[in-house]
Amino acid sequence: MYLYDFLNLEGSKRLANDILSKYERLDILINNAGIFQQNKIITQDNIESTFAINCCSTFILNILLLPLLKKTLESRILNVSSISQSDIGIINLSNLQFNEGGFTSYDSYSLSKLVVAMISHELALRITPNDSLVLSCDPGTVNTKMLIAGWGKCGIDVENANDEFYLTTKQFDPNDHGKYFVHSKVSTCSKDVYNDSKRRLYWQELERICNVKL
Repeated sequence: MYLYDFLNLEGSKRLANDILSKYERLDILINNAGIFQQNKIITQDNIESTFAINCCSTFILNILLLPLLKKTLESRILNVSSISQSDIGIINLSNLQFNEGGFTSYDSYSLSKLVVAMISHELALRITPNDSLVLSCDPGTVNTKMLIAGWGKCGIDVENANDEFYLTTKQFDPNDHGKYFVHSKVSTCSKDVYNDSKRRLYWQELERICNVKL
């Protein structure tokens, strides 16, 4: 077991480097770390905390662990997004950290999950299923601490949440590459995810913030 603090970029990078130094293969990478923050908190890296954990850690681990995933036949990456990605309105690349105002717990969370979907879609365009099968999903409405904090107890018990297990153990299908799943079925992301120029600008901004490149 590894324990790292994803509030700072170095924590995500140290985790990746430790795994790379210890293992010769990696079958599955599930990026499910996430927070729903009631207040705006800026990390030591000068990043809004929801964005730091939900987006930056996902981006860093996707990029840095890819060489290990490539060594494994039929490896896959599952980036956990959310149907909340569709709740964010017009987004401004210059306001990812809400330094121009407008922060709410719901907007920061929805924005972060939209960016996760963008990361997955762009990564799938840059690599092939033979490198690693890239999937993203909404995990379902599950009574986690995060859901209860933001929306109350309105979902299923954690023990019954099997979507991520299904997507990482179902038969390997190259046609699933880059797809987004809701209730374990292919669905459609927010339209911004399919906007090539906008998605690539966000990818480039994550490269700059995280200081990692594919």
